[in-house]
Amino acid sequence: MKSNNQNNSSNILQFMISIVAISLLYISMIYVGNECKSTQVDIELLQKEKRVKQENVKQLENNIKNLSLPGRIKNEAKTRLGMISPQPESLIVYLNTEDFS
Repeated sequence: MKSNNQNNSSNILQFMISIVAISLLYISMIYVGNECKSTQVDIELLQKEKRVKQENVKQLENNIKNLSLPGRIKNEAKTRLGMISPQPESLIVYLNTEDFS
């Protein structure tokens, strides 16, 4: 009789350990699945943010190109800074031909 009781209690213990192990494994799988979904959402948000930042960079590069145009700089120098273009100067060069002989 004792042998049967020990066998039964041993079987019950093995069954309980199996149930706990399977439950822990199932809970672990659910946790990992949720973490994967959460990570995927984070990745998508970061990709969207990256696209927005890239568009901002393109817009700023275009602004730099437009602000660097020579005509615009000249106009700003005249209107905002009151600068004027100098009058052309004539330059007369006299050569002494005796020095070359």
